[in-house]
Amino acid sequence: LGQDKVAREDTPLAFSPSVTGALDLNYRVVSTKRSLFEAGLQTKYVGERFVDNSGAEASKLDAYHYSDLRLAYTLSPAPASRLGALRLTVLVRNITGQEYFSNGWSYRYNFAGNETTLQGLYPQAGRNVLIGLGLDF
Repeated sequence: LGQDKVAREDTPLAFSPSVTGALDLNYRVVSTKRSLFEAGLQTKYVGERFVDNSGAEASKLDAYHYSDLRLAYTLSPAPASRLGALRLTVLVRNITGQEYFSNGWSYRYNFAGNETTLQGLYPQAGRNVLIGLGLDF
């Protein structure tokens, strides 16, 4: 069986996109002494990258982007109260339902002169909602 030596030059480093970016916009819709309502939009972009160091087209993961929407309401107690602030947060992740793979794996082998590549991809969730309740004390 044995092993085949493969020399690669000037190939991209696995899982290293050439471009990444993120943007976080927040807006205070209502802000009083006792209550705060905020809305936020977070967006992320990850450029194309490879699941191994081959640089082969078949090992390339496409670029992706998605956006999240966050709504948060905070109610502060009266100053004499021993209770802390109560916070309700709703996070809608991937609001556009973007379908993408964030990661993967690759395994190459040569058997009886035939090179074979096995690969797997990790798909990410479509639109989903997280609800949080927080209490400061």
